[in-house]
Amino acid sequence: MVSNDLSSSVEIFVSCRDLKNLDTFSKSDPIVKIYMQNEKTKQWVLIGETERVMNNLNPNFQRSINVVYFFEKHQVLKFDVLDDDGKNSFDTVGWAQMSMGDVMGARAQTKMVDLQAKEGGKRGRIIVRAESIQASNIECHWQIQGENLGNKSGLPCCPGIVPVHFNIERSSE
Repeated sequence: MVSNDLSSSVEIFVSCRDLKNLDTFSKSDPIVKIYMQNEKTKQWVLIGETERVMNNLNPNFQRSINVVYFFEKHQVLKFDVLDDDGKNSFDTVGWAQMSMGDVMGARAQTKMVDLQAKEGGKRGRIIVRAESIQASNIECHWQIQGENLGNKSGLPCCPGIVPVHFNIERSSE
């Protein structure tokens, strides 16, 4: 939670449905770039982007974006849905705008809108979901010991380094 009582940290999750396919021999590889409009200059500021999902017209993006939601401010978000053609080349599938208040005030804090495009026509829909980030006092203590590890990293420079992977499961408590 942010120190100001009139704000809250939220996580933004994005999905798309029925995207227009812009590729010829496969399906589009969508990515979403998320912008917030600067209140004073009205310029769009990139605040994050999703990962690329290969060959999918109905992606559920895994990468979320953290935003501070100010209850008494009008915070406008813009979502550019792009087809990633590789080598930093993108085709625009469509775009949508909404305020943080629209998302936070929607049922289940989930807002679905049609994508817009200069060319017109159906471009698909975007689903934006917000989830409050709860402060936590959970501690994790690790004690790791190893013997005869060899070179598990696969890196010639770093024998003895063993990659460790873990997931933190969210609880509904």
